[in-house]
Amino acid sequence: MQPASVTECYRRIQSAIDGESNQRNRQMLEIYRRHWWGEVTNDMDLVMSTLPADKVHYRFDGHPFVMGEGLEFFTTTEARQMYQRVIDLGDNMAGPFADERWAFSDWGLVFAGILYGLYSGKMFAGRIPDLEPDQKYLVSYRSVSLHPMDCERGLMLGELVYSGRLQSVEKASDQLIEALMDY
Repeated sequence: MQPASVTECYRRIQSAIDGESNQRNRQMLEIYRRHWWGEVTNDMDLVMSTLPADKVHYRFDGHPFVMGEGLEFFTTTEARQMYQRVIDLGDNMAGPFADERWAFSDWGLVFAGILYGLYSGKMFAGRIPDLEPDQKYLVSYRSVSLHPMDCERGLMLGELVYSGRLQSVEKASDQLIEALMDY
């Protein structure tokens, strides 16, 4: 099944914002949307504008790109370096999603859903056999991410990401990439 385009996902986040009666929850969704859209468009300035200047908390458990290994760091510099590595590979930091659910707490926002990404085979080098390094692949996996927020400053304080196994890995044509990444 082909996911919706990133523009459609953006509209769904906007619809969630418009339908949310709690102002604080709306603000957290708006921060999340800005951060995610910066990831989708590889706009490093936009991504970094949603984070504090120095300290964050990022943790990835079971993420497909670290293949079950953990990754954790605590500085904004490390976050920038992580994002830059993805861009340097010629990939987008984020893509579309499906089956999303949102939950809110006094400390932040929770996202649960199916994430889709368009990544080159070299992203998975040595982890998935028989992928062509320069070929783009559409990958999907279930993920739950916690996003601590500082609503007073309008910032996301990091991402704690728990991801399941890869659900699918398939070659992506130029037409599919254009259809999904329609920004």
